[in-house]
Amino acid sequence: MGDTYKTIGKQGQSLHRVLASKHLGFAIPIQSETEAKEHLQTFREKYDDAHHVCYAFRCGRVDLQRNSDDGEPSGTAGKPIGGAILSAGITQVLVIVVRYFGGTKLGTGGLIQAYKTAAQEAIEEAGVVEEEWLNQIQITCDYQDLPQVMMVLKSLNAVKMYIEQLEKCQLTYLLSPSKTDEFIRLSEGWKSALVEISPMN
Repeated sequence: MGDTYKTIGKQGQSLHRVLASKHLGFAIPIQSETEAKEHLQTFREKYDDAHHVCYAFRCGRVDLQRNSDDGEPSGTAGKPIGGAILSAGITQVLVIVVRYFGGTKLGTGGLIQAYKTAAQEAIEEAGVVEEEWLNQIQITCDYQDLPQVMMVLKSLNAVKMYIEQLEKCQLTYLLSPSKTDEFIRLSEGWKSALVEISPMN
């Protein structure tokens, strides 16, 4: 895999109606499975009155893919949503389709087409862009150095992944390769920090 990938430039949304059933599509940029799960939880709470909240996501250089039919017949929702992601040639993306049942069953073929269309239209509305794969920065530091560490990460627009507060503070961020040399230079003065840099998985 190269140094760049295709993804969506912003969050996209769609509305697809079939026989009184309403399908709300959402395409959301993500950086990790954890982030996808956080978005899913938010959507399930927001649309707790919906009949189904189905999804698919794809992320990471290891090409992690997951999907869910959320109670729809097997293979009629999550798989066609995932197919729309693959057809667009994108990754680092979560697509959710929220369905409100309109009272008329669509059948297997109708469900597959409805979920696929809602996903495709959300992706199209978001727009496809090319991005570079980020480096993963892991930092272990004393709490006295944490403000300085956070200031540097913020100045370089690093993307937060995890922060764990144990005996020492452990942080995981993602950073553009073009800014990694600057990060290394700025981190040289940190007294307690242990820094590990690796390509994103």
